[in-house]
Amino acid sequence: VNAFVEVKTQKESNLELIQLQIEGNNNRLLSTTFDVYEKANVSSVVLTSDGQMTRHDTQVNVHGEHSTVNLKGLGLLSDKRRYLHHIKMTHFVTNTFGDQVFKNILSDESVCEFSGLVQVNAGSHETISNQLNQNLILSDKARALSRPQLIIDADDVECSHGCTTGQIDPEQVHYLKSRGLSEHDAKAFLIFGFAKDIAEDISNDDIKKKVTQHIIAKTRTFIQNNV
Repeated sequence: VNAFVEVKTQKESNLELIQLQIEGNNNRLLSTTFDVYEKANVSSVVLTSDGQMTRHDTQVNVHGEHSTVNLKGLGLLSDKRRYLHHIKMTHFVTNTFGDQVFKNILSDESVCEFSGLVQVNAGSHETISNQLNQNLILSDKARALSRPQLIIDADDVECSHGCTTGQIDPEQVHYLKSRGLSEHDAKAFLIFGFAKDIAEDISNDDIKKKVTQHIIAKTRTFIQNNV
């Protein structure tokens, strides 16, 4: 599958884009481009859990003042699946807001790569732009690669980037077991809790329900096969 999505917002427009990659066993090359103009609001959620190899390239060009871009993504990877997500968000003008939160849960021999760049061009003062990548590893053979990056050429900005990669916290498991949960239920609770906030911002109730049910089903699979 080779797919391309191009978005050009109008002034003061609102867009919510949900991309679900949850069926099929093929290879996918996906490109998504956003051109965001004055006072526009863009919200994007990407869920990837199937396909042998998925590469998703996302380009965000923030052209208009007082615009807002919120990007979220979740990878639920098992077997030997590969997921590469490369993002570049460029702020061209002053007074813009960008927020990125991307999470991955990896089991078996799966591999994910997150490469994210936030670029604030010269003169783009009063920009707020944040980027966070978090990875939960359930297998000793799974791997997560992360490269969050910032290029700041303006003053008076608030920008941050960060990455966390780790396993289930045994102290949290112990605490939940002390409250009466079995070890499997405790770990399932923590895995679901790690992922569920990606679905919470989806405004359409039917899509939110579908995404939440898929996360629950994948959590059960993770527990059965790896935990």
